[in-house]
Amino acid sequence: MLTRILHRAISAVVNKPLSHWAPLVPPFIFSVLIDELANLERFNSWFIAILSLAASTILAVTTHRLILLGSNHVPKYGFRGWGRRETLFFAYMAIVQIAIFAVTMIPLILVILVSASLDLSSDILFWFFLVATIVAALYVSSRFCLVLPATAIDHPLFMSGAWSQSRNHQGTVFLIFGVIPLSLAAPAMLLYLVDSQLLEILSGLLVSVGVVIGIVLLSIAYDEIVVKENV
Repeated sequence: MLTRILHRAISAVVNKPLSHWAPLVPPFIFSVLIDELANLERFNSWFIAILSLAASTILAVTTHRLILLGSNHVPKYGFRGWGRRETLFFAYMAIVQIAIFAVTMIPLILVILVSASLDLSSDILFWFFLVATIVAALYVSSRFCLVLPATAIDHPLFMSGAWSQSRNHQGTVFLIFGVIPLSLAAPAMLLYLVDSQLLEILSGLLVSVGVVIGIVLLSIAYDEIVVKENV
């Protein structure tokens, strides 16, 4: 299935005219600008974090609808107004991010506290549990990820339903939601280590491109796993 999803994703991007993707441009630019603001220390606040999540919501909903429904179902500039669809999508994204944080940080904090109290050398232990908890967090969140494209097209699929639908495709959704987007974004994220404002902006653009590619793959995975299997 993964090969078919990748093939469909490439076809969807290559075979569509540029005009098809025009509604994606304003949300993409808005999302990149908000992320750049979030990277500045003087704008580092809960308000910017929420605004960044809202920008990601608009970008993701627009992309999902372009892939699954077509440009006729997307406003000319990608966004007309905030409604129930966006609120529900925002809530699901927040839940997924909280789940990632909980699965990643709670075990990691416990390991740090235990290793410190027992006066153990924590370097190897720290990195082992860091990798393990990241993988676990990506796995858990990937099992719920099908709820996102469903919400974007107003399909009544909830968290429990997304978990159930992904049961027979755990490896596929794990790769599509976690591994592939992270692999695409990793080289760009390395640019943040270079002390250059220009490279930092370039990195933000490349990370956003990787996010959009991940959304395209998730849309097609949803179509393959939920839509076609339930026909």
